[in-house]
Amino acid sequence: MVAMATKIRLDDETAAVLARFNEGLERTKEQDRRVKTVAKAERFKDEAAKKVKSLESGDGSGENRSEAQEQYRIAAEQWQTMKTRLDAGVHRIAVAVNASGKPAQFHLRLRERSSSAERERLIGLALAGRGNVRRGREVFQNVEKSLCLKCHRIGEKGERIGPDLTGVGSRFSKIHLIESILEPSRTIAPSYETRVIVLKSGRVLTGVKAAETALTLTLADSEGKKRVVQKSEIEETRNQSKSTMPDGVEKRLTAREFVDLIGFLLSEKKN
Repeated sequence: MVAMATKIRLDDETAAVLARFNEGLERTKEQDRRVKTVAKAERFKDEAAKKVKSLESGDGSGENRSEAQEQYRIAAEQWQTMKTRLDAGVHRIAVAVNASGKPAQFHLRLRERSSSAERERLIGLALAGRGNVRRGREVFQNVEKSLCLKCHRIGEKGERIGPDLTGVGSRFSKIHLIESILEPSRTIAPSYETRVIVLKSGRVLTGVKAAETALTLTLADSEGKKRVVQKSEIEETRNQSKSTMPDGVEKRLTAREFVDLIGFLLSEKKN
């Protein structure tokens, strides 16, 4: 027998239906591949956890335990990242480009959605609104309301516990400023990581390093209070992934005050 290929002419509507069907089929296949990848990463994570548990029960040296714990940490992070991407689904972005004759360019920044509906509402309001710079300055300078000047500085006003915000509008985008207030622990500059200090007396102190000498270390907490610690009294020092800047600052402000504050910060440009 001789196989013969036959060409079938399809009308536009039928062709469009078939194209959508094939696209959906490809998305399903891609989703299946993602599910299998996540399942494989979860198995690696569980195996690493079992190994850590076995070594912690006394079946290995301290060096082996440390290595196993690090392997588990990496496996857990990889699994969590893959699972987050799987839960987020597949998204497509369409970009309309005008025929100008010049190479087209566009910039894209993806952000992780906040777990709070109220924060998402504030993000939407701040992104859509310009804010009143004068009112925003008043909010910033009202220490009891916004707390900003307890740790931050603009020009000659404020403290140097957190990052200096002079010219901050020239350094960061609007969404970065918004997220830095709503979720301060999302991104922390290395020099402003929270330090946990365990003293030989058993007392535990947390804060940002405000100053350091050969003999002392000065910590500043979220209230702007500073404590000088003798290094000879320190038993242990470690960094914490949580920012010293307190969560919930937006709860002290109305929606309008929050939008105005963002508008003021964005207006702070370098001279």
